[in-house]
Amino acid sequence: MNILFIHQNFPAQFKHLAKKLADNKQNKVIALRIHKNTLIEGVDIYEYPILSAESNNIHPLVKDFETKVRRAESVAAFCKSLREVGFTPDIVIAHVGWGESFFIRDIWSKTKILAYLEYYYRFEGQDVNFDPEFSVDSDQRYRIRLKNQATLQALDEADAFITPTKWQHKQFPKWSHKRIKIIHDGIDMAVCCPNENASVRLEKAGITLTKSDKVITYVSRGLEPLRGFHQFMRSLPSVMKAHPDVIILVVGNDTPAYETKKFETYKEQLLNELSGQLDSNQLYFLGKVPYASYLQILQISSVHIYLTYPFITSWSLLEAMAIECAVVGSKTAPVTEYIQHNKNGLLVDFFDSQQLVQAVSSLLNDTTFAQRLGKQARQTIQTRCDLPQCLNTQLKLIQSLL
Repeated sequence: MNILFIHQNFPAQFKHLAKKLADNKQNKVIALRIHKNTLIEGVDIYEYPILSAESNNIHPLVKDFETKVRRAESVAAFCKSLREVGFTPDIVIAHVGWGESFFIRDIWSKTKILAYLEYYYRFEGQDVNFDPEFSVDSDQRYRIRLKNQATLQALDEADAFITPTKWQHKQFPKWSHKRIKIIHDGIDMAVCCPNENASVRLEKAGITLTKSDKVITYVSRGLEPLRGFHQFMRSLPSVMKAHPDVIILVVGNDTPAYETKKFETYKEQLLNELSGQLDSNQLYFLGKVPYASYLQILQISSVHIYLTYPFITSWSLLEAMAIECAVVGSKTAPVTEYIQHNKNGLLVDFFDSQQLVQAVSSLLNDTTFAQRLGKQARQTIQTRCDLPQCLNTQLKLIQSLL
């Protein structure tokens, strides 16, 4: 079987599926992407070049769409070169949100297309205007509406569709719901597991942390309001005062992953706002860390904090649960899909910093309760997101298409 993956950041959500397909030596697996990233054994990966330059005189509202068309044009050119050397995929598996798969049907008219649907943008019930501290103007609303064009085209042209969670599925148009399968990417429970011997070395502080220490963890690809960074930071003075022996580890890039911020990062902004209220001996910003280090950080965590607007559920939440972290999460729809209050974690109002402080303190003060929540959290992920189970479901869908 010939398989072509398309994702500008490949492997991304296709990490496990691509490896599984490549393990079968009867398959020829190729992947196209823009950015250099992890390699996967058995997968021929190509970084395709962007062929056309960004236009100078284009309507501001369609800049995002133009970028998607430029990606699609470049992917189409690369696919033509693959066709010329005799490669015809039996199936193309593409994250359609980036626009890269716009012209696939024009290259291979009979190839099956499996579309990965990550997000359908809406004005209500999601991240837009959720937080009154960061309002959205009318121009931004217009841009958001136009962001769905690539997904809508895919819903018309692709042969099958998957999305990872029930909440994400619910955001797509009702007329499409029956066509979209809910299949999670999968969590590797053998890798994301408790480790009593885990340790984290803080070189600048000259200390090594283990499970015996009191550690709060916060993880986000970018430190930004969408993942509750401002609410997390504002809770810390009270947490530090109540627990002077706690160490707080923050993982993530200073640069926002989903938002733009001029002049200063949210980290700088919050540190300025909280000047004099935070003990630098208790708070450590680790930036982006290697995956193995990230796992050990979660493995020594006493309490893991996960806050988010109604938006895509982070892998970090599910991996933290698999590792048996005691999670305090925001009572927002993507989180409540996985966490039940007092059963496998604690839920707090996203905007109530004091409630967050109380929840964190309750877990730091009652390690038995925290451990029980952690064990139930791992069981939840084992039941719903176990990697072999998810891969098996994905492979069955692929076989049904072919």
